[in-house]
Amino acid sequence: MPVSPPQPPLLNPLVNVAVSTVVLDGRPLEHGLALLAEAGAVAVEPAYIEGYMAFDEDSFRESRAQRLARLIAVSGLTVHAVSAHTDLGSPDSHEKLRRRIGFAAALGARILICNATTADRTQDFRRVVTAVLPDLAAAGLTLALENPGHGSDALIPDGVRGAAVVAAFDSPWVRLNYDIGNALTYGARRASAAEDLRAALPVAAHLHLKDLRDVAGDWVFCPVGQGDVGYGTDVPLAAIPPDVPLGIEHPIRLWRPAHGDPRRREEVPSDSAVVAAVRSSLEWVARSASGDDQGLSTFTRGE
Repeated sequence: MPVSPPQPPLLNPLVNVAVSTVVLDGRPLEHGLALLAEAGAVAVEPAYIEGYMAFDEDSFRESRAQRLARLIAVSGLTVHAVSAHTDLGSPDSHEKLRRRIGFAAALGARILICNATTADRTQDFRRVVTAVLPDLAAAGLTLALENPGHGSDALIPDGVRGAAVVAAFDSPWVRLNYDIGNALTYGARRASAAEDLRAALPVAAHLHLKDLRDVAGDWVFCPVGQGDVGYGTDVPLAAIPPDVPLGIEHPIRLWRPAHGDPRRREEVPSDSAVVAAVRSSLEWVARSASGDDQGLSTFTRGE
């Protein structure tokens, strides 16, 4: 049995950068994976997020995980994390979380990303997560709790409070997936973007990069570095240690009218739009990893 989560290898600037399948919404997965490879992706992050794309609990059968693993391998991609959200304070969350742990393990992922819950369900959330610690250890899988991008009364509204929630478990199998874009759009961040990132990094097993810009009062998702989140300025990507895996979330089929909850457009983005968006984000991240973003190069985890 593993005694601590395995660490990712340090190879090239993009080896620990995955692209979420949210960008593929509306097209067959096999075709979508080929598009990611065409755009230059090295890894893929399968995503099961309510409101972002369609799925149900049958999606988490072990047989489906094995089939997905084969598709990813045939596409020449790898997987180190999977997003499979559910409210971990709800009455049925224990079985749902165990189902997701089995799915992620069968897929070959090292990290399972999931939202936590609302503040009023804190005790139930702690009970559920504590109960699955042996399952996580047996699978060698890290549960990475994510701060949401919309809603209200979230237990983890930002990096500062997310770090406190994770620290209370005192377990290497429970960490944070800090979503930098979500910290902006949720609207409850008390610290600056850089300070909130600094607070999250010591307990972060994974980071999400998501960007969006205001267009006539609506939020529209866009490639990393082209929006209002402030990557490279307020959020210096060169500051992120290279051993922290990154996931680029690029839900270009969605928009957020009047900065509200995400909505899906009827029209599916073209293949060329998907490739162009993913390629742009990957190129931005690669430049930033090389220190070309003019960020705070002395900002490191644990300072």
